[in-house]
Amino acid sequence: MDINFEHSSNVTLEAMNPFNITYDDLNEPTRSYLRLSTFTIAYLGMCLSCTIWQVITVAEMAWRKRKWLHYLLLFETLACFVTILCSVLNPFTPVDCITRFWIAIIVVNLEGCAIQTILLYKAYICYDRSILLLILGSLINLGYIALIFIYAAYGKVPTYKDIIGNCVLNNRTYQRNL
Repeated sequence: MDINFEHSSNVTLEAMNPFNITYDDLNEPTRSYLRLSTFTIAYLGMCLSCTIWQVITVAEMAWRKRKWLHYLLLFETLACFVTILCSVLNPFTPVDCITRFWIAIIVVNLEGCAIQTILLYKAYICYDRSILLLILGSLINLGYIALIFIYAAYGKVPTYKDIIGNCVLNNRTYQRNL
């Protein structure tokens, strides 16, 4: 989407200073885009506050129970917190969007692995410690790890920061690196 603004013919070049542009000077598509971008930041802020509550709750549970399953859940919740925090802080930092997306890709797949391991362990216990279930679930977990390597080998992330600083992903394509 092109970000531009329309102005009336009586605006002088001195008034075109970026610090003098008001919201009313922008055209409707640009206003709509800015509303969407600021909504994204507000939504991520709400998600971050919920994740902080989850981290506190899970840390308390892991501290009391001291079992590996609770520590794995704490890892998953902290990873979720880091991913959302990177998204919230990205407009305010000079970190490029490709680095931010790589953090998200790796952490989200590791989170999937952690959740799958927790669910696999619970199913393993419920189904009288079935080895077949454990093997099948482990193959699914290997799929999460394989996704990281497949994306590293074939993934392209055409991205840029928009006018507010949010990372925008044009479209994800998978091409072979030659």
